[in-house]
Amino acid sequence: MAVRLYHQGLSLRRVSEVLGELGVGWRFSHEALRRWYLKAGLLLPRGRRRRRAIALDETVIKVVGAKNWLWSAVDAYSEEPLATYLSPQRSFVHTTLFLDRVLERCLNKPMVYTDRGPWYPWALDLYGLRHRVEAFGRRNTVERLFNAVKARTKIFYNNFPFHSTLESVARWIDPFTALLSIGRGLS
Repeated sequence: MAVRLYHQGLSLRRVSEVLGELGVGWRFSHEALRRWYLKAGLLLPRGRRRRRAIALDETVIKVVGAKNWLWSAVDAYSEEPLATYLSPQRSFVHTTLFLDRVLERCLNKPMVYTDRGPWYPWALDLYGLRHRVEAFGRRNTVERLFNAVKARTKIFYNNFPFHSTLESVARWIDPFTALLSIGRGLS
């Protein structure tokens, strides 16, 4: 219940208070709740399987006031989040690092939908992946994921707090996107 409350938008402090009000027991520390959340995302099954198509995109998020790029891949048909990757810039190198993560979840080489990012074609050709540039349609699944992430990060004023690092933000984003797939949370 604590994981679901936090995932739905309550702060760790408020989740702790709600659990206390419900008589669940003692008041849990913020750190204990944060660790539960991170572990919950790791417990969800994330198997490899055949995929017809995937949608890739990236968006800007701020970490300690600096622009960083959140890359994400979503199965274009099942809307299952496949992989995320956080980088300080967009380039061919970061595209290939991200594609390595994405392809770990695929048994085949699916069709890939992207936007017009110039870093995509060469990397996708390198991996032998068929790809199509698409503004809407199947690529909307990844846009819905970004909308969910940005809606949740509004609590941070769209800037991860001063004590955050790229690694800690990446550790938070992975369970967040994994938990979105429960009950088709992207829809």
